[in-house]
Parts: sequence; structure tokens; C-alpha cells
Amino acid sequence: MASGILVPNAINLGFAISTKLIVSAESSGIASASDLVKGLGTGPWSPPQWAKPALTIMMVPVAIDPNNYQAGTATRATTINYVFDAVLRAQHRRTVRKTQHPVLTGASISDHAYNEASRLVLDILMSDAMQAYPANGAWAGAATKSVSAWQVLKKLEQNHTLLTIQTRLDTYENMLITDCSAPDDQKTLHGLRATVTFEEVLTAGILSVEASSARPQTSNVNPGGIVQSLPPDPTQASQHVVTDSTNVLGAGYVSSNALTTVGP
Repeated sequence: MASGILVPNAINLGFAISTKLIVSAESSGIASASDLVKGLGTGPWSPPQWAKPALTIMMVPVAIDPNNYQAGTATRATTINYVFDAVLRAQHRRTVRKTQHPVLTGASISDHAYNEASRLVLDILMSDAMQAYPANGAWAGAATKSVSAWQVLKKLEQNHTLLTIQTRLDTYENMLITDCSAPDDQKTLHGLRATVTFEEVLTAGILSVEASSARPQTSNVNPGGIVQSLPPDPTQASQHVVTDSTNVLGAGYVSSNALTTVGP
């Protein structure tokens, strides 16, 4: 039995796998890896499509160090661009939700509609047998490019990094990796096949309006001056006198003319 890595078709970089490169074999009589890579040149294979602009780019924001900033140099860039070796499928989803309010008769009515968060699902492939796309974001940090790509995706997901995803159909901003899955078997021993889900993060702004009172206010100042407390007017107090409460079952002594004494 031989184990191998998958090599993308040089004619159509859709990773419709049409060839296999044997890198190790347990039985004799199988051509060595050096014999099979003849004609590919030294080092990882570079597809001819790498000379064209990338259709799908994952842009990661980076902070600018003002101490090391140099106008007109690469340090001016505020994003790091990552390009996958291949995108097998891109599933775009934009949804508008209309409100529904039930009424007494007939169908529910709607008074407005709103946009839900956009969703993008990418089926991507990374191969250790080919060079990475020449972008300023390098798939590095691990022993192989495929493992490095998985680690980069994992770090972006764990750090809740807001990304910008550029595709052939649309450009998505404020995207967050919400799901990332990848099978690991004999077919992906020297590569990575993963499904990455991006969802838009909707943010709200605060409208601040400066308002000034038509009449200036000053703390601890009363335009009317100091207000002295006064005892109740005897005429008003006499209107609330309860002279006899014995005829009312459960009634107690209630009389507003006893302002300082509580009780019979």
C-alpha cells in the first residue's frame, strides 16, 4: 500500500484531483518520489494561475506601530492578505427579514423589514506539494503549510478577529469565523480540506445630540430663595377631623386635628 499527496490539476485549479503523487511505498517496484517529480523543477510546484489576481482573499487587520511607521513602505498596510490554494465552493447568503404582526382577521401584517447578518461558507484546499500564493500573509508557523493554515484559522476564530473576505461575487466586511471543520484521513495526509463558515457581525452606533436648556441651571440655587415650612392651615385641618370612629367596625383613631399626638 502506498500513501500519497494530492496534486491539483495544473490546467484547472479547482482541485478536481486528477493525479496522485506517490511519496512513499511499502512494496517494491513502485517508482520513487524523485522519479515522479521530474519535470516539475526543484522545490514546491508553482501553478501558472499564481500569476493572476486572486479571486478569494481573506484580509486580516493588523495594528500599525507609529514608531516603526514609514510612509510609502509595506509597514503602511493595515491588513494581511491570506489566499487559499483552492476554493472548491463558496456559498453566499444574504437574508432580509420582514416583521409579522397578527391581526384579528386575515394574514399577518408587516410594518418594516431589516437585513440579517450575511453568511459565507468556503470549502477550501491547501496542499503541501505546491507553493503558496504570493501574498503578504504567509501560511507559516508549523512544519507544513497545511498545518499552518489550520493553525491560522484556529487563531483567528479563537481571537474573534473581524475579517474582510473578498470573493468573486461580493466583498464582506466585519466577518467572524463561527465554524471551521476539517477531516483528517489518508487523503489529506499532506494537505488540508476544510469548511470555514464566516458570519457578519452587526454593530449599532450611538447618536449623541448636544442640547442646551433655554434657562441656565445652577446647582444648589433656587430662584425662589429659601422656602420656610409652615404649619397646616386650621381651616383645612378641620375639614378632615374624625370625631367618632366607634361606629365603624375595625376603625382606629384617625383625626387630622391631632397633628402632634398619635393615639386616643
